[in-house]
Amino acid sequence: MCQAGVALMRRGRYGRIINISSMAAITAAPRSVPYSAAKAGILGLTRALSMDVARWGITVNAIAPGLVGTSRSMLGRRDTDREEHLRASARKVAVGKVGMPVDIANAVAFFADERTSHVTAQTMQIDGGGNSSFPLSGPDDGDDAGEGR
Repeated sequence: MCQAGVALMRRGRYGRIINISSMAAITAAPRSVPYSAAKAGILGLTRALSMDVARWGITVNAIAPGLVGTSRSMLGRRDTDREEHLRASARKVAVGKVGMPVDIANAVAFFADERTSHVTAQTMQIDGGGNSSFPLSGPDDGDDAGEGR
């Protein structure tokens, strides 16, 4: 797709390529060697291609989503209630919620905007601040974040 698009974009001296990768390309994900390797390859493609096409006004960036509340988030867990799985997952995410497709769409809109012509070869991680294996505190815990931190 990039190869076909670049030919047209070079002629017009403008373009935006936005690749979708995954946080599995950046962090360890169990039982996902082929998937993680493929998604890491997208990040390499993004950086390398950006150098080859920048002079034509073409930017190349990537988005690396974390857990997004879609059917893919279940990863073959047929015996698990989807809503409960998402609630449990949200408790591990720093912002306290699972990403939604609109979160990814907003990142695409950012990279596609004409005003981002100086942004290229970047990977935007859309993961709500990341997952934690430790309990996260929040406003309902009586924790005034920042005290002593």
